[in-house]
Amino acid sequence: VLIAPFAFFLAWSRTRTATKQANTAIRGQNTDRFQKAAGMLGDSELSVREAGIYALKDVAEADPEGHYIQVQKTLCSFLRNRSALQYEAHNERIKNFRTPAKDEPVLFGPVNTRFRTPCTSDMVEALRAISDLRTDKKTEFEISSDWKPDLRKVNLVKFPGHSKTINLSNANLTEANLHWANLHWANLARANLCWANLTEANLQGVNLRMAILREAQLFRANLVGANLTAAKLMAANLTEADLTVAKLVKADLRMADLTGVGLHKADLTKAKFSTPFLPELEWPGGWKPGEIIEDRWYGEYYTFDRIKKNTTT
Repeated sequence: VLIAPFAFFLAWSRTRTATKQANTAIRGQNTDRFQKAAGMLGDSELSVREAGIYALKDVAEADPEGHYIQVQKTLCSFLRNRSALQYEAHNERIKNFRTPAKDEPVLFGPVNTRFRTPCTSDMVEALRAISDLRTDKKTEFEISSDWKPDLRKVNLVKFPGHSKTINLSNANLTEANLHWANLHWANLARANLCWANLTEANLQGVNLRMAILREAQLFRANLVGANLTAAKLMAANLTEADLTVAKLVKADLRMADLTGVGLHKADLTKAKFSTPFLPELEWPGGWKPGEIIEDRWYGEYYTFDRIKKNTTT
């Protein structure tokens, strides 16, 4: 009678030890796979770099607890480094072509809207991998790990889009170059896009809820149906941007350049606008400017109120 419980305990102990050893071996294999894949990103051959990106994605999916954040950091670093190489090559071409004038801005980084070198296919695949890995559960894991995608100054000129929704919520895209990028229906909620170049980008239906777009370039951007609820667009350039049926509830557009902007059927509830731009705009029907409010930093601004329909006959 006493032997049976002891035998059961012994079998359970052996099984547990075997499981631990197997898990340790698998973790070791994943570490080796990660190191090999990361090394491929530095290869001179485009196809090898792309294979490395796919391999890193597989590692992150196979071992999310051990390698998810590592893989994401590696892919973000890859995008920043490849972008820096493109900017440097562009600067060298400019220097060899002619001597810049005294008052000409330095052609370094994506802030200069004249930089229009498209991102390469490996950069496209890296961004898609970053996005595909970011499920709701993984996003929660990022928050608990105090990490967010670091994509500062990345070059995504003419990014062709993705068959899936691009998820760059909470990402740091400060000074990123998204000129002509196709990001329709992307999730950019709470992303930092300060000084980013989104000139003529396709942002149709994009989620920019609570995003920071201070001094961003949005010249002729397609923002039809975009959600800009509580977005910060102070001093942004929205010249000729299309904000038809866009949601601008509580958005801050103080000091933004709204010359020629399209606001047909846009929701302007409690959105903030600076007073100097009032005479130049053709506001959508059903709205009227509210009272002027003083602000210490941005001067006078106003919000809009809906025009109540007269129901009396």
